[in-house]
Order: sequence, then structure tokens, then C-alpha cells
Amino acid sequence: MQTSIAIHPVLQPSGPVSAAAPQQRVERLLRLQDVRLMTGLGKSSIYAAIQAGKFPSPVNLTHHAVA
Repeated sequence: MQTSIAIHPVLQPSGPVSAAAPQQRVERLLRLQDVRLMTGLGKSSIYAAIQAGKFPSPVNLTHHAVA
């Protein structure tokens, strides 16, 4: 079974953390389980959103791993 992940922008501090510190966006790949936990959606809903163009398509990392 292949597991999909999506690219998700994550805000991370660009230096020491303070109330006024600017943050930069970092894109990273997420596994399907991470997407499910972050969105509260099930696999079928995520795959339907991919088909509808609302979620990014899975990315092949290796022959057996999908992100």
C-alpha cells in the first residue's frame, strides 16, 4: 500500500524566538497520516480533494515510498 503526503508550508522561527520575531515559511513533505491528523479528514476525503485539485498530488520518493 502506498502512503501519500502533501507539501505543507510550515512557519518556523528565523532566529531567536521573541514576540516580534519574523517567521519564514518552510515547505516540507508530509506523510498521509500527518495530513490526516492536521486536517481531521479521512483517506477517502483527502484523495477526493487531490482529485478536485484542492490538495497537492502525491510525490514519488522511491519505488516504494510516496510522499
